[in-house]
Amino acid sequence: MAAMLQVAITLLVVVAAGAWLVAAWNALAALRLAQKGDKLATLRDMHSMNFARIGERSGPAALLHCNRYAYAFIVFFGCVIAAAALGVAFKLQSGPAA
Repeated sequence: MAAMLQVAITLLVVVAAGAWLVAAWNALAALRLAQKGDKLATLRDMHSMNFARIGERSGPAALLHCNRYAYAFIVFFGCVIAAAALGVAFKLQSGPAA
């Protein structure tokens, strides 16, 4: 059982790292579509997940990257929470510390 939990946690970490890379790649892609003077405002709006403003400023092509960013963000934090829960389950399953 312990080996299975370790494999599950490792897979969650790999998926979380992949989701983080997808989020970073799409954030940079949305920034590349922003106008020269709007890059900082676009980054701020991406941080607050105000994608409608990014779409107004950069056009509908940026919204595709924003949607991918949002999904990757959700997957990343879902994996982090699931890995933490599995870590607690692993600790409880292994018994008290000696």
